[in-house]
Amino acid sequence: MKRLIDVEDSQETDEACEPAQEPNAINSNLALDVLDDDCLLSIFSHLNVLHLIELEKVCRRFKALAQRMYKIQRVLDYEELSDQKSKETVQVRIVLREVRNISARLGPYVRTLKAQTCSFYNIDCILSDILKGFSNLENLHLNMFDITQVSFAMLSEMFAKLKVIELENCRFSGRMERIKACLQHATQLEILNLSGNDSISGYCLTDLRNIKEINLSSCFAIELFHFTQFCQNNPGLKRLNISYSCLTNGATLRVVANHLQSIESLIVRYNHEPRTPIDYNILRNLRCLKVLELDVAPDNFTFDTCLARLAVWNALQHVAIYSGPFTQNTLHSLCSLRELRVLKLPHNRNLSDENLIQMSFAKNFHGLQELHINHCDHITNRGIVEVIRRCRDLRRLKLYGENITNNLISQILPILQDRPATLEVVALWKMIPSKIRDQIRGNPKIKLYYLSEDGMFILL
Repeated sequence: MKRLIDVEDSQETDEACEPAQEPNAINSNLALDVLDDDCLLSIFSHLNVLHLIELEKVCRRFKALAQRMYKIQRVLDYEELSDQKSKETVQVRIVLREVRNISARLGPYVRTLKAQTCSFYNIDCILSDILKGFSNLENLHLNMFDITQVSFAMLSEMFAKLKVIELENCRFSGRMERIKACLQHATQLEILNLSGNDSISGYCLTDLRNIKEINLSSCFAIELFHFTQFCQNNPGLKRLNISYSCLTNGATLRVVANHLQSIESLIVRYNHEPRTPIDYNILRNLRCLKVLELDVAPDNFTFDTCLARLAVWNALQHVAIYSGPFTQNTLHSLCSLRELRVLKLPHNRNLSDENLIQMSFAKNFHGLQELHINHCDHITNRGIVEVIRRCRDLRRLKLYGENITNNLISQILPILQDRPATLEVVALWKMIPSKIRDQIRGNPKIKLYYLSEDGMFILL
């Protein structure tokens, strides 16, 4: 009888976890049997989908647990998956077979899909496979794909449920009417990113309604007439980015001021045409504006009037003034912003240590969390130290200039010791002395990103 019981127990073990042939494998499987499903699921949660697909081959129990993991996957990021794969195998890109396996398992459950061409091998025939099977998507992010006729057909079906569409640097084959027809299906769309698409004229935007955010940066063919129609049809637009496009001119700013009274974020980098005082001043009545990024000509002092008026409403939390002059009026307006959290003043030739010190004494400035003062030639370590000393909430500092040296780190470390948060410093330093490296390593109060030999910023 004892022998019969042993045989039955052995059969149950084999059914729970197959195959089990070598003695070492048997001991390992028995140890896993001690762990309940919740414990194994906790372990599996640290694995990516490619790992889970491989685990399916181990035994029936692992396959069932992997299938449970698939059902809770809501985000699929192929770029992240490719990066993880590159650390484990020689084949760094994802192949067609893997794409099809992933789509078959995650298709019904994923809500956010992100993909860019550099993550895949043989991209010419893979976009339709990437999109296939994802029937419940809400957010779609594609980068640098060729949108063909076959892809348009699939996108038309998917767009009906999408709330976020990002088609960055994509190339569209065919007539603009096809793009417009696809977007007409996107009745729930709230966020649209078409940045880097230089073939889009704006015609495809004219029938859109209830859009909350749109990014048209680096769209060089957008026509003002179509953009005006879009603004008229979407008066509730909250965030607009038209940097480096043909829309960075005074006429566009007047359209924004006239039709987008509730806009909260406006980013207009690069001046396509010279702007006049009227172009800036027309923005001063945008009372809801929280984020403002503008290029201002170095010899143009007309932006101060606009900034002073915006300071009256005190809604601004994020201000970026690129290349413009820094005057006492600029200083006064910035110090008046009670909600200011992010300040970017790159390439401001006359910004000085004294300006920074004056701002750091302002009570409203003490809530600052991020400061960019790169390429400001008159800034030295002295002004930066005083800002860090008084702005205790500062989380990120981006700086590089001729008079800013790496001795700054030694000067600010004592100030940071009683801070609750870490300060992230991004600096254009190629050489970091060993003494400073030793001070930073293991110090939870500071993270330093410096410039490597290949031109990339890396964390020390």
